[in-house]
Formats: sequence, structure tokens, C-alpha cells
Amino acid sequence: MEDPEIFYCLECAERALSQWQGWPHKDPIPYLEPLGEEDCKACSCWKRLSNKRIFWVNYSPGYVALPFHWFLKIDADPAYAKWGRPYTGKMPCLKCKNPATISVFGPNQNYIKYNCEACDKVLPQRRA
Repeated sequence: MEDPEIFYCLECAERALSQWQGWPHKDPIPYLEPLGEEDCKACSCWKRLSNKRIFWVNYSPGYVALPFHWFLKIDADPAYAKWGRPYTGKMPCLKCKNPATISVFGPNQNYIKYNCEACDKVLPQRRA
């Protein structure tokens, strides 16, 4: 089943994503407000970014078995798609019912993460 395409404000997303580094299944990722047909309410920008253009990118200086940390990148090398996608969907938080971001991570894309902006929770679950 194909993940839904969600659009975000390009300028707001670039600003938020450029500041994040961490581990996909442990650290909260920035919440991005989905755009409808209107311009961004925060910055009035009309440029849109698809969730399908955002990737997990690992940082490993030199030859190191495990990455030091991960980044969120727009239009990264498509080979990074094997690690899943950080913004695959939206849903109500399982704890507080505020908007949460669904992410998929792992070499087999077998970890689902629900990231809530309001209660700052990262709720990992393993896919069956």
C-alpha cells in the first residue's frame, strides 16, 4: 500500500529539518504542519514540499560501522529510501490525541514511530 502524499511549506520545512540531528527511532523529529490548498499560515510562502522528498540520511565520518547520528534531508540520494521515510503520515497521538507524525525506519522499514509535538513523545512500534 502506497503512503499518502502530504504537502508542507518548503521554507518552514527547510528551516526545521536543517536543525535536526539524532536517531530516527529515539529522538523527536520536527512537527511540520500540513498545507491544504492555501499558502502557509506561518510565513505566507506558496512553495510546497512533498513528504516523499524527505529522507533519513546517516552521518558516518570515515569508515565506521554505525552512524554517529542521522539528518533529515530534502531530495537526498534515492538510495537512502531503504531506511524508510520520516514523514509517511499523520494521525492523532495515541496518548494526548493532538496531531502526530508517523515515520517508518529500519533496513526493512520495520519500525513505525509516532512522534507527537504536543507531548513530545516518541512511541516506537515494530511492524509485524
